[in-house]
Amino acid sequence: MSSASASSRPPNLSFPSTILNLSKDTPPIPSSKDAHRPRHQNKASLSSGILQSGVHIDNNKHHAHAKSHHDEDTSLQNPSPSTYTISFPIKHSVSHSEQTSSDKVNISCFDALLAYTSLLDGCMGVHVEQFADLTRVFLNALDHCFQELEGQLTHDAMASSAYLHFKSEYSFNRHLLETSGSRLTLTPEEQTHQVYEGSKVLWDSFSRLLRAAQQGELDSKPNLEALKAHMATPLVNPHRLSQCYVDANVSKEVEDVSVILKTSFMSSSAASIKTAKHSVAEYFSKFSLKLRMPRHFRSISTASKTDAHSVVSRHKASSSTDSSTLPSSSQSQTLSTTANHTPHTYGLRESHIFFTAASSFVASLPTSSRFDKPGPTFNWNWYVPLPEKAIWTEIVLADQEGNGLLKKKVLAAGSFPMLVRYVLENIDDLDCGDFIDGFFMFFRKHSSSEALFNLLAIWYSGESHGAKTYMQAQPATFRRFAKVQIIKLLSRWLELYWLEAQDEVVRQPLQDFTFNVVANDKDLHYDLAGLLSVSLCRTAKSRVTRHTKTFQRQIDQAEKDQQKHPQTSFRPQLVHMTSLVARGDNIKLIGIMMFSLNGGIEELARALTLLESDHFHDIIPESIVDWRGDKFEKLRRWDSFVNTLTFFVVDCVLNHKNEADRATVYEMMVDIAVSCKSMRNFSSAKTIALSLNLTAITRLLGTMAGVSKDHKERHAQLVKFFENKEGYNVEISQTRPAVPLPETLKYAVTRCDLEARKYVKHDEVKKHGYMDMMFYERIARVVRGLENIYGQYSIPRQIVVLQWIEAIRRPYEHYSYADNEEKMFSKSCKLVPQRPEEKRKPKN
Repeated sequence: MSSASASSRPPNLSFPSTILNLSKDTPPIPSSKDAHRPRHQNKASLSSGILQSGVHIDNNKHHAHAKSHHDEDTSLQNPSPSTYTISFPIKHSVSHSEQTSSDKVNISCFDALLAYTSLLDGCMGVHVEQFADLTRVFLNALDHCFQELEGQLTHDAMASSAYLHFKSEYSFNRHLLETSGSRLTLTPEEQTHQVYEGSKVLWDSFSRLLRAAQQGELDSKPNLEALKAHMATPLVNPHRLSQCYVDANVSKEVEDVSVILKTSFMSSSAASIKTAKHSVAEYFSKFSLKLRMPRHFRSISTASKTDAHSVVSRHKASSSTDSSTLPSSSQSQTLSTTANHTPHTYGLRESHIFFTAASSFVASLPTSSRFDKPGPTFNWNWYVPLPEKAIWTEIVLADQEGNGLLKKKVLAAGSFPMLVRYVLENIDDLDCGDFIDGFFMFFRKHSSSEALFNLLAIWYSGESHGAKTYMQAQPATFRRFAKVQIIKLLSRWLELYWLEAQDEVVRQPLQDFTFNVVANDKDLHYDLAGLLSVSLCRTAKSRVTRHTKTFQRQIDQAEKDQQKHPQTSFRPQLVHMTSLVARGDNIKLIGIMMFSLNGGIEELARALTLLESDHFHDIIPESIVDWRGDKFEKLRRWDSFVNTLTFFVVDCVLNHKNEADRATVYEMMVDIAVSCKSMRNFSSAKTIALSLNLTAITRLLGTMAGVSKDHKERHAQLVKFFENKEGYNVEISQTRPAVPLPETLKYAVTRCDLEARKYVKHDEVKKHGYMDMMFYERIARVVRGLENIYGQYSIPRQIVVLQWIEAIRRPYEHYSYADNEEKMFSKSCKLVPQRPEEKRKPKN
């Protein structure tokens, strides 16, 4: 690409990051997202991906690290067809250290494409002796792309259920290719077929991983307009809440790039490769400049403020308003605008287009016409015939462009065996990532770990009458396919969903199955016993926690990224308070004014945060599934704390006869609420903010006149923050410890229940004992949102402060909310007699 064309590029537009790698002479285009990303997520520029703008990649350095991810990571599949015929001689295989360039434009993905086509060319010539070297070059090239991909993604994007599923799938398929042809009994023709199929599946896996990464990036953006639309409309996607606005319709672009590849590679010369690189780079530069932000990402209309409900969702934020004080109104407006106008990440989209187009291009090669011969399709319904114990429903979706409607038939509920078969059938389907997530999260409520393992073991053996009958008329490859899919499901269970308490009972049967059945299975041409044994080792008792691996990873990340809590300057007062308690003095004699000293506000906010966090951690996130239809009994203690905290705040203000003192305490409470919010203790912050609006306080005109203008503004901003819910939805979705609003948990469960009942009758589901996947899939997304904030605070516990708060608060537990409110109003009227215009009269 010429320097002239580069200089004419309009400023502030994202460049196709994940495909192109511009030379170091080109300065990186700034991304507005970087300025607002929390400190802990500020890795490399997110406008860069597999192909980084303005950064010349040291290929030797990346090649040195290319093997570091072999045992753990990766995932994605599914391409398109094509018509031109071109092959690459093996001599043109390009390694990372030999990366070619065209006009100082390097395209990392081309290394993978050239390595891929070289491997396919080897298959075409049945060069069995070269398979090991060609496969290693191909795997290293994809590893290089994978490392660049993960180096650019946020933690939130990599923690999405879809990305984790297809990362696991990529890792599985990578292992298949790496061990292809390991059986000495295979003929050259069988080895060739195996390497060809393995490389094709792996390429498609990485393509799907890119799409999952793109989806994860979109999910991690605070798209509040889409969230509002979800809560206001029955048109809800059952597989992915955000898919109604994901911009993934790339069929035209795939066709364009595929044509470029086909026409550019008309010869096998190095010049044609340079031409192809230059043409693709130029296409994507023009393509990115033509792209416009979808209307779903535009600013939120202020007209829909009535829809003020909030839900703990899988949408994660890349910006934060976390600070010790609330911003000014102008700053708040800027932050809101930034959140609503989060820029589209073009790089992932371009990478997905390139890999899918390359699949179409490769499908046109002579190798494909030789090996991709049409044949029968494996049918799980025939291999595992089951009674039709299921409820299917047709759901209505908004299409990806927001125009018109789409209809899709989905499995809404079913018996346990039906759902296991459905998962096996769709385990490689990107749109079923959330379905599989919901199934594994809640299947133990309807069956047991033994039942799942025994079912899979029986189906693996093929000894059932249905499997025997079906296989008699089918090719032998079908039996291998069924076994590989079952092993893939077992691996996914071990890697992502193993729960030691419930699943330990199947550890020994799984080990016996791995080393006695899989290891000796002559149908398999891969070392899948080795793969399962590695997964089993990762679930050893010394390496597991009480939570699943994905949940524990979120906890660890949240605790790692939380703000620090050093010792405050209030320590001398803490020593004094401790000595009073040690002497047996009544701790209630300590007044709130003591906390007006340096560090006192921070200590009170920390204590409230710890107390509310304890209530939150009394709840295991996935246990909220049991709240469906009940009265939220599990939240009764937490609700009681929140209600009595209200009157703790009011009482602290009214306990002073002097107006100036009351104004001082009022200001202290505002500062405590702001400090709580900065610690992401949203429950206490909201409770305090609303408590200061009770009539018992606001009627004290002299007191309110003594409150500073600054504190009144900060209080008003706090109230607005919780009324609008937009800022709350943005902040609660970040992966750091937090205390959510209890009412959002109730709303989320209720909303998931109502949405599920639109598609299936709950009574019918209960009657047949089905798993209600319409509900489980939705509630699983809420659970994942809670897991992001479930980490423990590192705040030091000052026992004497906790005791003081509880001593003042607890007496209000003996009365109802209405009685406590009336008591506070009467106390206020004693301080300032009622004015004639006040209609409300205190009760005697």
